Amino acid sequence: MAVDSEIITVDESAPLLPQPQEDDGVGPRRLKGRTVTTILITCVFFAAFGAALSDLPILRITEDAICRAHLKSVADKIDESLCKDSDVQAELSFIVAMISMFQVIPGLVLGFPYGLLADRLGRRPVICLAVLGITLSIAWTMLVLNHIDYFGDIRLIWTAQIWLVIGGGNNVLVAVAYSIIADVEPAEKLSDAFFMLIVSALVGNLLATFTSSWLMQIDPWIPCFLSLGILTFSGLLLLFFPETLRSKPAADVSDVEQESPASASFAASIRSRLSHLLADIRQSTALIHSYPVMALLLTFLTTGSHARSLQFAPQYLSKNLGWSLSDAGMALTAQVAANIALYVFVIPSLSRLLTSPQLPFRLSPTMKDLYLARASGTLLAIGALLLAFPSAIAAVGGLMIFTLGLGFGTLCRVLVTALVDSNQTARLYTIISILNGAGELSSGPAIAWLFKVGMKMGDGMCGLPFIAVAGVCAIAAVLVFTVQGSALTKDDSANEAEEES
Repeated sequence: MAVDSEIITVDESAPLLPQPQEDDGVGPRRLKGRTVTTILITCVFFAAFGAALSDLPILRITEDAICRAHLKSVADKIDESLCKDSDVQAELSFIVAMISMFQVIPGLVLGFPYGLLADRLGRRPVICLAVLGITLSIAWTMLVLNHIDYFGDIRLIWTAQIWLVIGGGNNVLVAVAYSIIADVEPAEKLSDAFFMLIVSALVGNLLATFTSSWLMQIDPWIPCFLSLGILTFSGLLLLFFPETLRSKPAADVSDVEQESPASASFAASIRSRLSHLLADIRQSTALIHSYPVMALLLTFLTTGSHARSLQFAPQYLSKNLGWSLSDAGMALTAQVAANIALYVFVIPSLSRLLTSPQLPFRLSPTMKDLYLARASGTLLAIGALLLAFPSAIAAVGGLMIFTLGLGFGTLCRVLVTALVDSNQTARLYTIISILNGAGELSSGPAIAWLFKVGMKMGDGMCGLPFIAVAGVCAIAAVLVFTVQGSALTKDDSANEAEEES
């Protein structure tokens, strides 16, 4: 993740995700936006590849540590099949769920302060801090796991998330990456650039999952150390990335200086920042002015469960189907490949088909997105339900169907963006980020608890978490089905009228 040249200062109350700005001939727009975006995408690829490379190995090492404590074994090596006991898996799912919850908290609590910092000092320092925090968090986890006899309790790996206070973690990193793209790309190219960013992260995850699954068969510590090296490399790349924050007009700077003289006390500065924060909150709540906006925003409470379900999938497949974690990782490689195909081929092809003037049922762009969102929500519910069955065919098939619905969040974002004024999109994205974070925060512990309950009910009920996820996805799909196309096409008509005038 990176940033572009020529630092600027914007109003301290400006949100983290800026709206696309008009080209004034000054600042990063003088550079080719696509060139900067390409550099950013490269940095995002390495960061995603490095961060994901340690996921499966750390899960396996944690499982092994819990298994050793459960079996009271001091053997050099324990057969992984002995670690599929329900007690071991329940403890593992609880530990992983708490890690996922603690990972979200820094982004929720510190997202806005780091947003102010990114808008004042620049994108590059914030995104570099985020990568540094993630790297230190993984390094601390490895330290605890490698010296578990010294630390004593496996749950001390939870303390690794404290390092995410540096930079705010993944949520801040992603938000700043979106901000960088908004800094350098014109409005009409933003959606394409956002999809390119998503695909670069997915490709990084694909290669990381395949590589770690292969290297784990030799030694799970190899991909862990490789992960640290690649994350460090991505951080060094970001240090040389050009700053993209645009320069603030001199008049604005003088206003800030009048409002915040150098002699102002620290307490006065804090009060000023709090007043800006409260003003932003008031303006943000004003966005929820209609049922379609409210319904679409509520769907983002459910999107957090999508990511947590996929994070839980390796352990679930390993337990439910008797696979090793490396084999489950290979299945997830196919899932990530399908996800890339979804964003690169499936959604674009369907979009062109549904809006083609050669077809009698040609849809407007907004109606096309509405129908695709409804279909995606339905596929998520069906896929999650199939995943719950204790059958390899049903589980893998369900995983693929679930993957085909993963464009749901992006499509809902596009739909709700069309319902608000362009000067409010930044605050809208902040609300979406908070709702998604809240969903992630609750999904991890809920999935772990349901997994434990399902195992107590019998091995055939291990899929109980995915039954719950199917219900949540069904509710989200129903919310989108209740949004009337007429409420969206009004916005399309207004836009067309503006373009004609």
